[in-house]
Amino acid sequence: MADAAGSFVTRSFERMLKDSHGKKYTNLHQAIKAYLDKPKISQEPLVHSVEGVHPLKDDGKETAEIVVEEEQSAQKLTADSTVHPTPHELPTKASKGQVAAAAMAEAGNTLQGSEAALVLLPLRLAIETKQSKLVESALDCLHKLISYGHLEGDVGLEGGKNGELLTEVFVKVCASAENNTIDSTVLQVIKVLLTAVASSKFQVHGECLLTAIRTCYNIVLNSKSAVNQATAKATLTQMISIVFKRMESESQISSSTLIQADHLRGDSVSTHGSTSDFKVSEISSNGGSGHQEAVLTEIMDKRRDGYESSLAKEDATIIKDSSSSVTIEELQHLAGDADIKGLEAALDKAVHSEGGDKLSVGVDLESLTVCQRDALLIFRTLCKMCMKEGNDEVISKTKLLSLELLQGLLETVSPSFTVNFAFIDSVKAYLCYALLRACVSSNAAVFQLACGIFMVLLLRFRESLKAEIGVFFPLIILRSLEGSDSPLHQRTTVLRMLEKVSADSQMLADLFVNYDCDLEATNIFERMVSSLSRMAQGTLNADPNTVAAGQNASLKASSLQCLVTVLRSLANWTKLHHESKHFSVLNYDWVKGVPTENGEMENKEEIEETSQADQFEKAKAHKSTMEAAILEFNRKAGKGIEFLVANKLVPREPAAIAHLLRTTPGLNKSMIGDYLGQHEEFQVAVMHAYVDDMNFKNMKFDQAIREFLKGFRLPGEAQKIDRIMEKFAERYCRDNPSLFRNADTAYVLAYAVIMLNTDAHNPMVWPKMSKADFVRINSGDGPVESTPQELLEEIYDSIVQDEIKMKDSQDSNKRDRQKVDAEEKGHLISILNLGVPKQKAAADSKRENEEIVQRTQALFKKGGVKRGVFHTAKHAELARPMLEAIGWPLLAAFSVTMEDSDNKPRVILCMEGFRLGIHLTKMLGMDTMRYAFLTSLVRFTFLHAPKEMRSKNVEALKTLLAMSENEPDALQDTWNAVLECISRLEYITSSPAILATLMQGSNQISRDALAQSLNDLTGKSTEQVFVNSVKLPSDMIVEFFTALCGVSAEELKQVPPRVFSLQKLVEISYYNMARIRMVWARIWLVLSQHFVSAGSHQDEKIAMYAIDSLRQLGMKYLEREELTNFSFQNDILKPLVVLIRTSRSTVIRGLIVDCVVQMVKSKVGNIKSGWKSVFMVFTAAAYDESEHIADTAFENVEQVILEHFDQVAGDCFMDCLNCLIAFANNKISARTSLKSIALLRICEDRLAEGHVPGGTFKPLEDVGKGTDIEEVAEYYWFPMLAGLSELTSDPRVEVRNCALEVLFDLLKERGSKFSAPFWETVFQRVLFPIFDYVRHAGKDGEKFTSPEQWLRETCIHSLQLLCDLFSSFYKDVSFLLPSLLGLLLDCATRPDQTLASIAIGALVRLTEVGGHQFHEQDWTTLLESIRLWICIKKIWQFYASSEL
Repeated sequence: MADAAGSFVTRSFERMLKDSHGKKYTNLHQAIKAYLDKPKISQEPLVHSVEGVHPLKDDGKETAEIVVEEEQSAQKLTADSTVHPTPHELPTKASKGQVAAAAMAEAGNTLQGSEAALVLLPLRLAIETKQSKLVESALDCLHKLISYGHLEGDVGLEGGKNGELLTEVFVKVCASAENNTIDSTVLQVIKVLLTAVASSKFQVHGECLLTAIRTCYNIVLNSKSAVNQATAKATLTQMISIVFKRMESESQISSSTLIQADHLRGDSVSTHGSTSDFKVSEISSNGGSGHQEAVLTEIMDKRRDGYESSLAKEDATIIKDSSSSVTIEELQHLAGDADIKGLEAALDKAVHSEGGDKLSVGVDLESLTVCQRDALLIFRTLCKMCMKEGNDEVISKTKLLSLELLQGLLETVSPSFTVNFAFIDSVKAYLCYALLRACVSSNAAVFQLACGIFMVLLLRFRESLKAEIGVFFPLIILRSLEGSDSPLHQRTTVLRMLEKVSADSQMLADLFVNYDCDLEATNIFERMVSSLSRMAQGTLNADPNTVAAGQNASLKASSLQCLVTVLRSLANWTKLHHESKHFSVLNYDWVKGVPTENGEMENKEEIEETSQADQFEKAKAHKSTMEAAILEFNRKAGKGIEFLVANKLVPREPAAIAHLLRTTPGLNKSMIGDYLGQHEEFQVAVMHAYVDDMNFKNMKFDQAIREFLKGFRLPGEAQKIDRIMEKFAERYCRDNPSLFRNADTAYVLAYAVIMLNTDAHNPMVWPKMSKADFVRINSGDGPVESTPQELLEEIYDSIVQDEIKMKDSQDSNKRDRQKVDAEEKGHLISILNLGVPKQKAAADSKRENEEIVQRTQALFKKGGVKRGVFHTAKHAELARPMLEAIGWPLLAAFSVTMEDSDNKPRVILCMEGFRLGIHLTKMLGMDTMRYAFLTSLVRFTFLHAPKEMRSKNVEALKTLLAMSENEPDALQDTWNAVLECISRLEYITSSPAILATLMQGSNQISRDALAQSLNDLTGKSTEQVFVNSVKLPSDMIVEFFTALCGVSAEELKQVPPRVFSLQKLVEISYYNMARIRMVWARIWLVLSQHFVSAGSHQDEKIAMYAIDSLRQLGMKYLEREELTNFSFQNDILKPLVVLIRTSRSTVIRGLIVDCVVQMVKSKVGNIKSGWKSVFMVFTAAAYDESEHIADTAFENVEQVILEHFDQVAGDCFMDCLNCLIAFANNKISARTSLKSIALLRICEDRLAEGHVPGGTFKPLEDVGKGTDIEEVAEYYWFPMLAGLSELTSDPRVEVRNCALEVLFDLLKERGSKFSAPFWETVFQRVLFPIFDYVRHAGKDGEKFTSPEQWLRETCIHSLQLLCDLFSSFYKDVSFLLPSLLGLLLDCATRPDQTLASIAIGALVRLTEVGGHQFHEQDWTTLLESIRLWICIKKIWQFYASSEL
């Protein structure tokens, strides 16, 4: 069974025996035989059986000794400590070969030390022979031993199980893959290495693991076999992945163990002093892997927080050194502006200053586990391989391979590794250095991989490398985008990377929150988009000859694609978080009825997220305001301070402003010095507070001046310098009272130091001041105490050796030199049209490099860049400040591209950008920017200039129409522009003459294609805009109608006028007829005014079309049933009333009447409140000069009253009466007037019969109980009586007589039901006014001119009827006798004898008919009236005789 189990080993050994011939393989033969020999073959000890063997020359040992040594070495490493058997005991037991074979009976059984040594010795010797067949057999056997789990141990681990034995064999395997090794053998080596590293028993660690990595590296770099290269490369990737996954698994296991231990203890989990909220009861009650994962995540978060707090404590314990302190902002500034070589040197020193096993953050290698140490070694090795310098092919390949592997590693690690802060802090110095060296490489492939690595860091490691990303983003991304001299391949690579990165909306939001909203960080997101915008516009490259036109176009297209991707990501971000927020709100509403802890928690989280979003938006706004203040300060310091105070960024207090000047980055140091040196009281107070805030204790004098001048640059005026240095001297003496006796000495010495610094380091000053001169000048006799000579000499040496470099001096000098260079070279460049690359002076580069080295090394000595708190964006509202920051650059990029480019792919990108911009601004309520995007898109349709139209303008029109169809609510206040475009499009396509002018200068094919495209859009696309109006919300539809009315008004002003929009108004009115009445009322308010305007157009065709449109809409709306007491039908028909009253055209007025007649005939059953407008139209027609119009209207009125009186009874009855009275007053046709009076009589009968609600009077005995009802009845009766009364003065006899008869007949028939007040109203306002003309004529000397016929016929008859009526209803109207007598008296006293006779006759008739009913008081009144009449008569006679 043992033979069968170890058969693959036996076969391999037998094959090796067969393939090895000669004495040089003696040792191999002996070792193989030691495994294959059985006890029956040799009864002697193994050591005796090989006594006669001669030693070999190659290793200097006998085979037997080798075997014994290997056995002993293996036995020492075994777990058991059994006594070694003596050679004499061996024959009595099974051979070791049999034991080993038995151990290999099943897969997974492990060989012990001596057994493993017996099996591995032949394999090692075979590998050492370097004979390909032997080596391959040995490697194949070893591969199977490892893969079957027969070998167990820790390779490369000191003190590990079988460490020495397995390590020696593993090293031999790695060494067997040499450059001259055949391909098949190399492939076997690769297989063994991968199997070994992947094995869970045969574990490779430490240097052996690195040896395996190096071996695969060499194969990839040096092998001539493409198969072996690809296999080795894949093996490298797998081995690195296995090592890191093993480390991650170990971390997860340790975390699980921690949870189990806490569960057993019943204690809450705590790390670094932080206590978890999860209790054992919660874990046990919830259970499940999901909850365990949540607990694990909670623990990992707390560990991370604890680790961060420990780092913060370490940072807090660091003593701040003025010479070495550096901020991340300064490093970003240096990385973005200075020569990159300086930053390389800084990181180089930072990496090599770690020293031994201590990492940059103080993590000891001894404290790491084996797996963590392996992962750390591999990571560092990869980074170091990336750092190799040189130009030969091998180094280049090594660097490329290392970068590729590093990128693959970072891409494949688990998410938990990305927040493993301890490990990442251990390697980030190497990672940063490797990335830096790669990103500044001139090799395109290396830079591309560097961008790939940085992309992975952005997408996966931004939480743990926040500050590092803040440094490298400007260095890699912004430097390539903003630098006009950046190589083409760098820009192209960066743009490709940004296109991928920008698709991650979460990443963009995180960048904005953590950098753009941070007052101390650079605006990464905003600068990126601004740079892309400038590149898309083509403004970055000042010289068009530096890049070929095709390449430049490619860069523009890529930049544009990135911008569109950014917008698309913002749109996705907004949509995703709005949907999730909506879902959470719905979920909360659903559980709100049953209060639960989870529901309350979700609500709190939602409120918290909203408040956090507001905080970020406020932070961004504060930062923007602060940046504006800094710009203002750098232009003029005083205005900058006022701006800060006005915006409440700083109180108007000297101490606060001084602190701001000291701590705010970005302020111009020269402007600070100028402000501090001013003589005004407040500025002096600020300067004193500025200096008093500094501490010069125990500082040397020159060191104090250096520290003092770090924050600003001394102004140029001597008086300002004097004030500043005087305060410095006072402060220095206060902090160091024992150094100078008085402040004057320090003041003089400070001035001297400044002068010495200028003298020693200004090349324009010559000769230089010597030390003796400096000492002599400052130690002379005078009122000021002399400074010790030793101090003066020390200060002189310090200043001469190390210049006091005032802030901004380098930048100012650099700017001055650049300005001079530009002036000198500008003329030549403009003549030759050459592109001169930017160059830096050697001294500038050296100075910048030294400064960067010092600052960066100080930064890393402190323990690396402070990580800070990373905020994960979670709020949809963040899209608003993000879009506010980048919206205008985006619009500029799209607009410039549309103006300059005819490239269709770029135009399509611009259209998508416009669409997304409009969508986002609408979603976020950014009306100003939305209006800008929309108006720009409308402008690019070029419909206002058809001669200049191109295919790109058609795309703009398509986009506009698509937005009108798919997202109409985004247009809002720009509907007017959109509808104007549609109107112009229809005008262009309907005018062949204009179509012929399209695309002037282009060929006929292009022009025909453009015309066809416009014709295609005119059909369904434009029509869909109007059809979709039914989908618009209520407020939007009113704006839509208003805009279309405006466009229609402009069309009507054209010559000739157009009715396209007027037609569309009618159509969309049909579409939206089903809207609720309140909305339709707002719509009709707009429409009615426009239809009145169109109906009044001077062109009768236009007016007739508008009126016919009104008829159509009226009939359509009359189809809808109207409830009682509503008046919208009346509103619909009111425009017809206005038009018939204002129109001067007989044709138009006749058309209006015809339209109303048609509506009445077809919809008479549905008209309710509309009767009011109908009768108002007919009333206007009654006064029309055209007999045809009046007759047509009256015929319809007559038909309505006779056939449909019940329809008009009610609220419109009064309008009906007014209409009939108007027709009765018609002067053209007496027949019409008489018919109208007859119809009035019919209406009176219907009113009395109760067909009109409220029109009947109650019995007299009930009067007083229903006052309101009486008022309603009088409301209906009085207009009828008044109208008849007015007709009694009609010049036509038949008309006035008819009216008179009908009036008094009506009063006689219905008077019995009149109340006393109403009778008074009838007499005073209906009957007496009949005689007003004759009653008041002739007064004041006026001669009476009444026609004789009226007096003879009408007046007599009227007075008789009046007296008869009074006598008939004497009981009800007796109180009116004085008024009646007054009327008769007035008539009787007129100079006209005829009238007087008529009045006297009426008086006689009154006494005859009704005298018997008079009371005594009535007779008294009558007699007094007669006496008064006689007196008046005498007076008139006297007056007449006097005149004669």
